[in-house]
Amino acid sequence: MRILFIEDNPDFLSIVSALLRDEKHKVVEINNADDAVKAVENDTSNFDLVILDIMMMLGTIINENEAPETGIAIYKRLRKRNKSIRVLVLTALSKKDIWRHFETDNNVTYFGKPIPSDTKKFLDIVEGR
Repeated sequence: MRILFIEDNPDFLSIVSALLRDEKHKVVEINNADDAVKAVENDTSNFDLVILDIMMMLGTIINENEAPETGIAIYKRLRKRNKSIRVLVLTALSKKDIWRHFETDNNVTYFGKPIPSDTKKFLDIVEGR
């Protein structure tokens, strides 16, 4: 599976990417909001999944009034270009705090940080099981 992984914490990005690569997934890493916007506003059809952090540093492209969190603004821009790609929201925010932005989208799944030491549930979600 080809995965676009958007996460601004370099340690978390590295650990989770390694986990995904161990499972034979191809991972493209993006570690800042500006590069994320550029990536999602281009053709994302060659990806099977976008893993998206919600609380990211703003960058220069996204207006601070665009959405309550940078990751939500990135998600909205992604959906303007690609309505069907699966998105895994991977965040330290509770589902209750953010789900209103995603609840009508059947192609979005929530997973809370941190990923537990038993990674089976996370990998099941990644793989669509």
